[in-house]
Amino acid sequence: MRLKEETRVYLIRPSIEHRSTERVYADEYGSLTSDADWAAKEMFKAAMRERFPDGLPEGTDYLLTTGFGPPPPVGYDLIVDLRALKSFSDRAPPETTASQH
Repeated sequence: MRLKEETRVYLIRPSIEHRSTERVYADEYGSLTSDADWAAKEMFKAAMRERFPDGLPEGTDYLLTTGFGPPPPVGYDLIVDLRALKSFSDRAPPETTASQH
């Protein structure tokens, strides 16, 4: 990502149907961490700190907005679809039994 004076970034947050597991079990809140506005923003900030460990290049900044669907037609420089995280899961599907008596 090339940063400019004010890069506009939009994060599409996932909902429970975009989870990377087949089951939801004993989940205290019934949601994904990344579906919260604050958590999605913190994930992005962590990625930016990894990309720019010494801080953002001088004269650059970004404006971060999130939502559950496609962004409004405002003109974003970068759109990150966090719903795609489901496809990066390395968790094995749950084992199933052949028959139950």
